[in-house]
Amino acid sequence: MDLSNLSENIQLYSGFIIALSSFVATLVGVVRPLRKWFFEKCTNKNEMNRRITKIEDDIGNINQFITELKEDLYSKFENDRIEQRIMKEATIASTRNDLTAIYNNAIEKGYISDYDRENFEKMYKVYSDLGGNSYIHEIHDQILKMPNKVAANKHTRRKVSNRR
Repeated sequence: MDLSNLSENIQLYSGFIIALSSFVATLVGVVRPLRKWFFEKCTNKNEMNRRITKIEDDIGNINQFITELKEDLYSKFENDRIEQRIMKEATIASTRNDLTAIYNNAIEKGYISDYDRENFEKMYKVYSDLGGNSYIHEIHDQILKMPNKVAANKHTRRKVSNRR
């Protein structure tokens, strides 16, 4: 092998190595940003999936809270409705008792005072508005037919306390 062939081969190989190095450098220069971009997209996608999962969990927690709140409100509403019904029945019974007491007192005396008649009428309206229905309607008719007597003095009227 002679020296000129060797020199040509060295030049050829060095040109090839330089071309190959340039190609690799170009490839690395292009691939590195592409690789970085790809990993960022994958990381962003994972981050987005993580955020979506967290949002879905939060929505599930909110739905559970709303469901529990709704059940609690329904329960409280039902309890309030029952208490209101009991209070209404107690008011009807108490008013019926007071109306009967006024009636019995008037029957004993043979007349009804203006005060008792007025009180009876007001309580009878409440009793009727609450839905009370019994013999009270009959005694109301009898009270209306009873003779009236104005209270003679302050002692015959019931006293109302003005305490504060």
